[in-house]
Amino acid sequence: MFGEYYLGLDIGTNSVGWAVTDLDYNLLRFNGKDMWGIRLFKEGQTAETRRIKRSARRRLERSKNRISLLQELFAEEISKVDPAFYQRLEDSKFYPDDKEVQQKNTLFNDKDYKDKDYHK
Repeated sequence: MFGEYYLGLDIGTNSVGWAVTDLDYNLLRFNGKDMWGIRLFKEGQTAETRRIKRSARRRLERSKNRISLLQELFAEEISKVDPAFYQRLEDSKFYPDDKEVQQKNTLFNDKDYKDKDYHK
């Protein structure tokens, strides 16, 4: 058909250019058209935003796991002093109406020190 020829490619980040030439670098024709062209693509996107969100999710999960492990390790000793401590800690992020156990004090429930004393 053509004999020997070169196919030149220019591959960029969002485009590919191409040309077909003979051994003397003269542009070849096929069906009356020069054999060269360019194809444009949408600009590439980095994975930075996905990577940042993924690392934040993993960091949060590791933090939750560490807190859970610490709660398991200290549960026996803390329950001797305050059996409802972890329940109050879990409920502290909710509005009073949404709490699982309705308690007057959210943070401190000692005999001599209550939430009211803390917020003075």
